Amino acid sequence: MPNHDDAHDAQKPIVLTLNNEDPNQYSLENSNALLYMSYNQGADHGSSEAGYVSTTAPWVYADMLFGTVAPGGVIVKEIARDSFKDQAQWKDLAGDQGASNYVRLMVQATMMQDTENHTSPNNWGDPLVQAFYGMKYGENPDFAYSCFILPIVQTEKEEEDSSGNKSMVVYSSQAAKAGEPFTVYCLLNNNGADGITTVQVKDGENVVAEKIMTVTADSWRVVEMEVTLDTAGEHTLTIGDQTGIINITE
Repeated sequence: MPNHDDAHDAQKPIVLTLNNEDPNQYSLENSNALLYMSYNQGADHGSSEAGYVSTTAPWVYADMLFGTVAPGGVIVKEIARDSFKDQAQWKDLAGDQGASNYVRLMVQATMMQDTENHTSPNNWGDPLVQAFYGMKYGENPDFAYSCFILPIVQTEKEEEDSSGNKSMVVYSSQAAKAGEPFTVYCLLNNNGADGITTVQVKDGENVVAEKIMTVTADSWRVVEMEVTLDTAGEHTLTIGDQTGIINITE
């Protein structure tokens, strides 16, 4: 049986079907379309009943693949990037995958003060697939990047003015150490339909980090990525059309 590499070489689309198995980063990155069925209801009249189908029937997949039906809907549960983040989420808030405790408490306090006007948003945290992500076909996202943030290092230096008075002056610069990871951030805006993209951090022409992101229509998500550069000197990093310069020291 041919594998996904053969299909890519033949320029044939790959459709993965997952029956009661959560999508993961591999399935999203290695398919042109993804069909995820979560229905699973066991028989309630004894396990000895032969031929009872308790999962999604295969002809449902076929109808979707051949265009007999046009599915649409939402994923009501966020899909975590890994099992550890799935276990770490707060169960009292919907859609908090990968958010820090500080941010979680801010949202919790806002909701407690005004429950009528504030609910838990679905575009924060760091899930692989966010809650209420659409499952429409034939529509195009329109991604735009903004607010590229590099790490800031502050240093103090004693300086003397023309009168001989000395004082400590604080200087800020975008810097990190060679061989040590640092974190970059940006906003990923989607001005089109629900969509998925792979965000890349480039050092010149070289990709030094990448991360798959899903964003619903007319929404945004914060992108947080870890980068490590081994060569000292000045580096120009880009995410989308955003550019920043960082000094890597020994």
